[in-house]
Amino acid sequence: MKKTGMKYILILLIVLLAMSPFLYVEIKIYHDEQKIKSYLLNEKGYTEKEIFSIEGKLAKAPLFPITVIFNDEKHIEYEYRVTKTSVIQIGGYKDGFSDSRSKHVEKD
Repeated sequence: MKKTGMKYILILLIVLLAMSPFLYVEIKIYHDEQKIKSYLLNEKGYTEKEIFSIEGKLAKAPLFPITVIFNDEKHIEYEYRVTKTSVIQIGGYKDGFSDSRSKHVEKD
């Protein structure tokens, strides 16, 4: 009985270790989405109704970009990233091209 129990514990540990990178990515993306939502609502003065979606993903550069789409410009995707000390808007993109005339491009 003891050997069987130890085998199950060992298998469980191996599975958890194998899943840990995936869990880290999901937790990091969720955290960044929440931080950007808080930034938009509290620092930039947007309302929940003005934001259509906030979605993060794993990419090459930046590693965890967060895409924000606003209700009044659903055809433009705004990319943000979270650093240790701030939230940075990378830009607004329409059909893959930068569009500085977009309403929500931050001038800072």
